[in-house]
Amino acid sequence: MFPNRRSFLRGLAAIRWSAFETAYGFAMFVPLWLLIFRFAPRALALHAGHKLACSLCHQHAYVSSEALPAARFILDTLERPEPAVVDEALFHLLGVVECTDPRTKNAPAWHGELRALVRSALPRIRRFAEHADAEVADTARLLLSEVAEQDSGDVCPG
Repeated sequence: MFPNRRSFLRGLAAIRWSAFETAYGFAMFVPLWLLIFRFAPRALALHAGHKLACSLCHQHAYVSSEALPAARFILDTLERPEPAVVDEALFHLLGVVECTDPRTKNAPAWHGELRALVRSALPRIRRFAEHADAEVADTARLLLSEVAEQDSGDVCPG
């Protein structure tokens, strides 16, 4: 998605982040957390990932509008070599899928845009379903299964 750190930074700078909200209101730190999540050492990246999880897709029950511009940066984090960070990124994407179920009535239009972005990455996500790390593989398979179930339209969300 972003060929290098400079293009990642340019991408972050091109977004008017103040136009979006997190579960906790204004998200002045989200671009910094995304940068740390993508490029910092593992422990710092995981801490930033937790901050993003709390703010963008809180407990997989509520997705904030900030998740729309943040998703492509989270997708870029799938390129990291550490399984724990990749698993965290996949878990974020799973939350997005769970919170943008197309069967949900009266969802904001941006839910569809966010879901479409994640769906466009499914070929990349599928490769993780056979990852050597069991947690990465399990999270990828769960995400793929959730998309398939929702797309079948058989079960209405509770």
